[in-house]
Amino acid sequence: MGSTVPWWGAGVFTLAGAALAFLGAQWQSWRTERSQRRRLSREDKVAAYLQLIEIGRKLAATPVWPNNTSADLETPEDQYDSLIGLAEQVAFYGPPRVNAAVEALLTVAEQHRDAIITIRTDSRPAHGSGIDLRLRPVYQQSVATLHGAIDDFVRTCRKDLEIEGRYHALSNHQHRGTSPNDRDRSTDT
Repeated sequence: MGSTVPWWGAGVFTLAGAALAFLGAQWQSWRTERSQRRRLSREDKVAAYLQLIEIGRKLAATPVWPNNTSADLETPEDQYDSLIGLAEQVAFYGPPRVNAAVEALLTVAEQHRDAIITIRTDSRPAHGSGIDLRLRPVYQQSVATLHGAIDDFVRTCRKDLEIEGRYHALSNHQHRGTSPNDRDRSTDT
């Protein structure tokens, strides 16, 4: 009468211990797989985000009147189509806040593409492939708005990827005022 555990208790405790050991090992395996999936997803996100940013910046730098160099051969329509394709990829990986930033970027990119097409339709190249003085402010505002949408997208992506620190768009500073179409043509004859 000294034992308080019934004769079958030893078997139950043995089985319970084995089940706990199995569940513990399985739980660790699930965690490892989940971590690996998250890492792969993050790598895919980084690649897609950077490609989308690059295409957006190319579209912002697209000259209204191309010089027929290899860099100018892509039309704004082609670049916008590339942007849409990459946006689909980003939408696949991105959370809702990133997708909202992508939608805003696409809207502004479409407006920029349309601004270039309108300028090409409604005017002719000014001296030195410049933009008609009447339409230059439209183009400059379009470029500035597109750069702003790209910067907003970058900030949103950095939050999604949990990148710390303040973002400062160096490429915007680097290209500010250096567009081939921004030169003042008022002195050209």
